[in-house]
Amino acid sequence: MLAIAAALLGATACGDSSRSAAGPTPVTPGGPSSGPTVTPIEHLNELLRLMEAEAVNARRVDWVRARADVIAAAGAAQSIPDSYPAIAVALNRLDDFESHYRGSDGRLVGPSPEPACQPGLTETPSLPDTIGYVRLNGCSCEGPAADRYAEAIQQAIRAADRPGLVGWIVDLREDRGGNMWPMIAGLGPIFGEGIIGWIVYNNRDYEREYRDGAALSLAEPFARVAVPYTLIRPRPKVAVLTADTTNSAGEAITVFFKSRPDTRSFGAPTCGHHHLLGDFRMSNGATLTLKTAHNADRLKRTYAGRVVPDELATAPGEAVDRAVAWLLN
Repeated sequence: MLAIAAALLGATACGDSSRSAAGPTPVTPGGPSSGPTVTPIEHLNELLRLMEAEAVNARRVDWVRARADVIAAAGAAQSIPDSYPAIAVALNRLDDFESHYRGSDGRLVGPSPEPACQPGLTETPSLPDTIGYVRLNGCSCEGPAADRYAEAIQQAIRAADRPGLVGWIVDLREDRGGNMWPMIAGLGPIFGEGIIGWIVYNNRDYEREYRDGAALSLAEPFARVAVPYTLIRPRPKVAVLTADTTNSAGEAITVFFKSRPDTRSFGAPTCGHHHLLGDFRMSNGATLTLKTAHNADRLKRTYAGRVVPDELATAPGEAVDRAVAWLLN
């Protein structure tokens, strides 16, 4: 067994997940409201209108019934904090496990925006010299730093590529998120040219695409490699490794590999915080954070919550062993 890994070092330019790459960040509590005074019922109606217009699961909700249940739960509320139980009822109707509300008093209603995933470190595995390897870490980079991150990924792929490879392992176990665009651009030689996935809202969708070294949506590049690399053997078999620590943009990348031909994933389910969240400031200073979109694979199949690998493998070293066995088969 030879350690042929071209592990990507991302600690200096990269960090935790960011909302720009479809991952949650804590909502900063608002201060005391300086806006117009609104009644609890007016506030609930405003909240329900935002949910119906923006929530990704809005079309699944019977809004006539939901509105009646929420108003009934508010009862004789005399203040907006009195209506927090009714707000919880409204959030539950969305059935998305991430939308939440932060009152102007700083109180949180709904699930915590902080991922509950456990930190962990994975070692670079020893692999047969017929298997290429690249590992991604999270990257909170933007602008030129994002392009440098994409370049680093492609350089790692270039260094690991050689004649006779039977396939690749893409290790996302340490990818805690950030900006997904340089991840797409960096992994482009392995993804292959064309549409790799989608972002799906309740009334529209947009492609995620790799072409000519660039990560694109609606033909607009968001990260680019100046001199893109092409694999010696195009369209290879790919084994994807995931773990509980795969989060945010790392989970989006996991989804984009899901319907790629000759691809299989191994490991543990991901963290489950990869959806696009939007913050909506309400008239009293509160913030409503809604899950507004799902990531989808290239067949437009959407994924909610934890992304489950094709083969569950939680024992130490088991995911790598299964991935190697599949690639060599």
